Amino acid sequence: MSELHPSSDSRSHSLGDLLRSARDRQGLDLTDIAGATNVRREYLAALEEGRYDELPGEIYTRNFLRLYAKAVNEDPQRLLEVYVFERDRGNMMSLIEGQKEVAEQRRGGGGGSPRTRSRLGLWFSSILLIIAVVLLALWGFNSLLFSTPQDTGVVETGPIEGDTTVEEDTVEPEPVGPTTTFLTIITDPPGAVVSIDAFALAGVTPIEDAPVTALDSRLLQISLEGFKTYEERLDLTTNQRLEVALDPLDSSVLDTEESLDTEESSVSSSGGTIVVTITETTWLEVYQSEARNEGERLIYDTVEPGERYEFDLPVYIHAGNGVGVQLSINDQDAGTLGNPGEVLGRAFP
Repeated sequence: MSELHPSSDSRSHSLGDLLRSARDRQGLDLTDIAGATNVRREYLAALEEGRYDELPGEIYTRNFLRLYAKAVNEDPQRLLEVYVFERDRGNMMSLIEGQKEVAEQRRGGGGGSPRTRSRLGLWFSSILLIIAVVLLALWGFNSLLFSTPQDTGVVETGPIEGDTTVEEDTVEPEPVGPTTTFLTIITDPPGAVVSIDAFALAGVTPIEDAPVTALDSRLLQISLEGFKTYEERLDLTTNQRLEVALDPLDSSVLDTEESLDTEESSVSSSGGTIVVTITETTWLEVYQSEARNEGERLIYDTVEPGERYEFDLPVYIHAGNGVGVQLSINDQDAGTLGNPGEVLGRAFP
């Protein structure tokens, strides 16, 4: 029976509090979450602020919440329980407030004897109690219906195999707003980076069943060192599977790129080196540039105490726990990146 209700810890914090706290622990903002899940930023903000009426629909809201939970390493089922509890509690309170307002208006009319008004008050109280009991029963049934022993992150909306029952006069609702489809990319050779509308998918090819926001015109880009960048407009309103043979660059182009790489390496190494030692668990981003999200991304992960990295300057470092990042520049101790729990970034030219 305890599985039908959110834990006492979850009920002491709203869904928005839990999401923001998990995101802050990872050192991410809503733009980072939107890039990792391919869910629009405004929908993620609505989830955090409890504006559920601005989300496209129940099925999509649940799927968005699952993707958000996985992006911040939280249990999707726990957050779904908190969402269902808040949604049903809000519906029940709205109904009760409406009934109270009607009762107050009738009592304010001044009509009837004290005994009549007393009976009306008792009648309305009984009706409100019955409504509250029915809503609580519906909430429990809804939680049991949608509870699953293992969350796979996939929302099934189609018919059950083998079910031949046909309901007459049933109108299927049309989807409102974007939903999620799945993209599979296989390249020859493998190891390429895949981007959708300039947002890079996790990992390199082959990429299997990556979740993407369903839109009818999205720009696919596939890039691999030594090969021409592949671009194509895709209709991603349905699941897609593509196999792409990449074309190698001309030898003259490769020679030019190699010479440029050599020049860039000499320039970056001339600034010296920086050693990053991790003393506390933190989210860490490192870029081979002097600004975040520019240049080559060297690290983008949660790192643990004891890990050590050495980079050629210049670099930009962004961390979710500044005190956990110890720095040494050209063998000179440079202290920590910041204070305990401080989320910040610094450029080291």
